[in-house]
Amino acid sequence: MPPQSSSPRAVGVPAARVSIVLAGGPGGAALSLAAGQLLAVTPGAELVLVDGHPGGGSGWRLAGSRRVRQLRICSPLGMAALWNAGASIARGEVLMFAGPRLLAARGWVAALTAELAQPAVGAAGPAVTPPACPGARIAGLTWASAALDARRLRHREAGPQPVPLLTGHCLALRREVFGALGGFDTALLRRGGAAAELCLRLWRYGFQCRVAAGPGVTVQPAAGPADQPADQADLHDRLRLGTVHLAEARLAQLVDALGGRPAFAAAMARVADGDAGQRRAVVRDRAIHDDAWFLDRFAVTAFCGAQQPLADCGGPP
Repeated sequence: MPPQSSSPRAVGVPAARVSIVLAGGPGGAALSLAAGQLLAVTPGAELVLVDGHPGGGSGWRLAGSRRVRQLRICSPLGMAALWNAGASIARGEVLMFAGPRLLAARGWVAALTAELAQPAVGAAGPAVTPPACPGARIAGLTWASAALDARRLRHREAGPQPVPLLTGHCLALRREVFGALGGFDTALLRRGGAAAELCLRLWRYGFQCRVAAGPGVTVQPAAGPADQPADQADLHDRLRLGTVHLAEARLAQLVDALGGRPAFAAAMARVADGDAGQRRAVVRDRAIHDDAWFLDRFAVTAFCGAQQPLADCGGPP
């Protein structure tokens, strides 16, 4: 279990010791806008740009900045692998992983690093304002169904608060925690899946995931059509997360919930061909909590049914 903080006040590290990892593929204009804006509001921080477009066609135009490091990946990789690649060349004591459409305000780095100064906090994220809800502040996510459909949690408190899952738009970790975890699960393809699995693993290992007080971030609208929620990459990430973390009864519920979707067979085959079984054993051996503890901790009722004890659903035994 991580050590507990004994200080009532936590002070973050200077921006000069922070690396922001921004990764993406097609859509160079949006990425360049996000990168330029992040440089403007985080003076002193390093920005690591990972070009995940196999043809090298991201279109970034920031090579002249001394605070920018760029890495081009020629093979098609998922977001988790791209973020890990960026972290491998980053020099900061704090690693921040950002989505390609993120816009931040001054002071956002200080708020996150102040949270991370508490040893019990494994990951921190800002409140997020999505493009469709300009007045909303989203603290994080939880699961709304056995299919692992996500539900947004509104940020209702003035101070920091623990959340089950941070969004994939932005999350920050101390370098030593990220390294001890082994980084993101490189088999995960989507940004949201990579962030959700990392947060679940942190909670199971005894760390907290918290949304910070202070300035939040906004997300630019997508330039093209939105991704279909049930595509093969998304289903793969849900099934792999379930295979690694969920008890057998809940994994069966997940498979049943997703089984009728068009891309299910291909996604399941990809999970079966990977190392999810071995990873499940590694996580189980290191964890101090199981998935039932996590579901009970946040009163997640998505798996309530004949195969799950009532105590796991947040209700009385």
